Amino acid sequence: MGADVRNYPNWVQLYDFSYNNGNSQFSIFWKLYYRGISFCNQIIDKVGNMSDKQLNDTDRKQLLAEAHFLRGFYHMQILLNWEKIIIRDKYITSTSQLSKAPSERVDAWDFVIAELKAGTELSSTRVNEQVGRATSGAAYAYLGYAYLTMAAEQADKKTEYLNEAVKAFDNVKGYSLESDFASMFNGSNKNCKESIFEIQFTLSTANGANYSTQMHPDLHHEGETDLCHHQTLLLNLYWHLHCEREQADAGESVYHRRP
Repeated sequence: MGADVRNYPNWVQLYDFSYNNGNSQFSIFWKLYYRGISFCNQIIDKVGNMSDKQLNDTDRKQLLAEAHFLRGFYHMQILLNWEKIIIRDKYITSTSQLSKAPSERVDAWDFVIAELKAGTELSSTRVNEQVGRATSGAAYAYLGYAYLTMAAEQADKKTEYLNEAVKAFDNVKGYSLESDFASMFNGSNKNCKESIFEIQFTLSTANGANYSTQMHPDLHHEGETDLCHHQTLLLNLYWHLHCEREQADAGESVYHRRP
């Protein structure tokens, strides 16, 4: 670990598995993903009402498909970390709309599936200036991932969901494996042939861009962090996920409480 690691107790807690539901990273995670959902709801609400003079039909369909994909993606990320979540499918314009009960997990997954399916209407490729934006391949990949998770959680529908996952993955086309796996994580091979959906980051804060990554806020040049080198960080992340999987296999809860 870095010399100043004790300046970041919330990260140390994640590193040594001593965190609890009061860890600020969980509340930040929750807030940022729901903020993204709000942006998606605004696009779906506003773009759907724009006239043909304001936006041609082709661009409208692509923007709506992208917004639905991202809304499904954001809900899915929260659902993978909390047992129950609040489905936000309306653009909130009044405080009276804020109070809403969490949905049952099955209903939340059904919502995610519908959103990702809508995202499969995206084009399969992006022009150079739009690299990193969602494609139909990304939508099908996450759709397959969602079905795999549902198959693990809903034993009575396991075969059905596994078959649906295979169908979705069969539509993830135009990608191939990289020979150097580590290159996809050390900054030397961005948007490579194996990359399905790669979040784009920039040092520039122009146009509202945020320099820090939300998964690793202290990630700087050449994969270095204030906590540890990127290879160590990846190994720790792998071990963390492995331990959580063992907990799940043992029937223990690995979810966080809602902030």
